[in-house]
Amino acid sequence: MKTKVATIWLDGCSGCHMSLLDTDERLIALAERADYVWGPLIDVKEFPENVDVTLVEGAISSEEDLHRIRLVRARTRILVSLGDCAVTGNVPAMRNKFGADAILRHANGKIPPLERGQDFE
Repeated sequence: MKTKVATIWLDGCSGCHMSLLDTDERLIALAERADYVWGPLIDVKEFPENVDVTLVEGAISSEEDLHRIRLVRARTRILVSLGDCAVTGNVPAMRNKFGADAILRHANGKIPPLERGQDFE
């Protein structure tokens, strides 16, 4: 029986999924040993039960992300954090220092650019 593998993409840049695709012909060898059962690269709507390994890319940045990862955790035997966003929060976590509202105001040009060490508020 083949290992059932899934991937999930939360808040991040999708770079880890792109890097996975860049493994080229090694994906063919992997397909001989594993079934890719869920992820953004295939059209399956509901995360399946009894997944052996799920690779998690991206940070948990919303209530929806939290709900999704809890469902994935409940249905997966081994969960693997893949990349900086999943491990440290990386770019999605940078807004945590200031809060989402301040970041949106700054991005929309409603407050001036920051100087090094200056707070948003």
